[in-house]
Amino acid sequence: MLYEGMQLLYGIGNYIMYLRKSRKDLEAEQRGEGDTLTRHFKLLQALAKHLRINVTIILEEIVSGDTIAARPKMQRLLQLVETGEYDGVLVVEVERLSRGDTSDQGLVAKTFKYSGTKIVTPNKIYDPENEYDEEYFEFGLFMSRREYATIKRRLIRGSHASRSEGKFVGSIAPYGYKKIKLKKQKGFSLEIIPEEGKVVQLIFKLADTGDENGQRLGRTKIADYLNEHGYRKNGKLWTPEMVTTIMVNEVYKGYIVDGKRKCVKQVINGHETITRPRDADCKKYKGLHEPLVSEEQFDRVQKYTRGRSNSSLNRNKDLQNPLSGLVYCSCCGKQMRRKPDVKMPPSILCPTRGCKTVASYQYILEKRVLDALKIWISDYQISPEEISSEIEEKSHYEANIEVLQKELSELEKQYENTYNLLERGIYSEEMFLKRNSTVKQEMESVRLQLNTLNVKLQELIDSSEKKLSLVPKMQSIVDCYYSIESAAGRNDLLKEVIDHIEYEKTPENRGHIDNFTIRIYPKLK
Repeated sequence: MLYEGMQLLYGIGNYIMYLRKSRKDLEAEQRGEGDTLTRHFKLLQALAKHLRINVTIILEEIVSGDTIAARPKMQRLLQLVETGEYDGVLVVEVERLSRGDTSDQGLVAKTFKYSGTKIVTPNKIYDPENEYDEEYFEFGLFMSRREYATIKRRLIRGSHASRSEGKFVGSIAPYGYKKIKLKKQKGFSLEIIPEEGKVVQLIFKLADTGDENGQRLGRTKIADYLNEHGYRKNGKLWTPEMVTTIMVNEVYKGYIVDGKRKCVKQVINGHETITRPRDADCKKYKGLHEPLVSEEQFDRVQKYTRGRSNSSLNRNKDLQNPLSGLVYCSCCGKQMRRKPDVKMPPSILCPTRGCKTVASYQYILEKRVLDALKIWISDYQISPEEISSEIEEKSHYEANIEVLQKELSELEKQYENTYNLLERGIYSEEMFLKRNSTVKQEMESVRLQLNTLNVKLQELIDSSEKKLSLVPKMQSIVDCYYSIESAAGRNDLLKEVIDHIEYEKTPENRGHIDNFTIRIYPKLK
């Protein structure tokens, strides 16, 4: 038996169950081998039953990521382990915890070691305080990384080989095409969607030979032309960016491009940054799909658009907008942008084509935000009634948690006792199974209630702490805001206390520079 010889851990404390799919699991599911997480849950549930340990939290990772930063449930797991309140983590294999680089593996190993948290798998229980287990655990992570690197190289080689054969390897087909499975061979190709294909051809025609009057159009006027004539892309209005994406995509002239944007990693000021610059030397292969435009027309359009384009004013420059990522249009919900102007002060405007929201000067909007924070600070006070209410609510949660913990402790004793009564012959096997199942269901119900109350209690504590700290933060920001020269520094300050801002200015207020409405949503539940 898989668990044979394992030491019983019953009564030691609370455990976390962590479930995550690997790339092999995804491939197995495609072959019809069933849901991986369900199988792993049953396996770990049986392990917990055998070891008679108390699983209080179950974390399911449904996203795939190379690093811990891309896996939110793994981040949550490490946060819980750091507290030292959990005695162990149940996982199918240690490799599920980290397949990232050495820094990620080191973070996982240190977190478990310093908190003294065990790692329980069907094959072995790892105690990080035991030097032999620690070495075994770190070696397992190392081998996992090697296996991951091998799989990744194999997938990349396969991807390059498929592209060289003219096959399409992307997950989403470009506009105008649909992805199809190739007959009698591995891989995929593209098939034209007639209605969308005509729109793509129209875009190239407008940029090449022009409209009805023979006038060649740029990307902005092409977007306007398409919108005016009732064309939509997936139900949305066309934007210049959408048009540009189509005009530069070589799939439309019948080619498959390999390595157009390479992933370049750098360490800047101690932080890893990832950029994807265009590679002029990327490889191009003749695709198996039918092109929508000729190579000659595609190349003419590229030459024309390059002659019209200007290099970005903000490329490789510092942040210029102190309100970046904060202001949203109340009409369409899009994030608003900064528009510089040579003759006038920079404005904050909505990027959505056809949106009726009117722009405002950046400096006026900044001042309005600061004025709103001043009013909020002067008006906001935590009343004695509110403090009393929160204390009472906190005491209520804590009392209920204490009652449930006692109830759970009694149920755990009953659960253990069912095994003793079976061994002594007092319970028949049928009676044991019935009683054991009943007690286990009651335990699961109590644990669920405990989890819910603990989450609510923590939310209440976090909310109280935010209330007490938010006003001093806002006051500090108001006092020192204009002494900070950089837009990035101001932006960091605002983001400490503001979640987002809704901006509203209707067309009838055009010309009135300060006649607009903002709604500020602070970082407070």
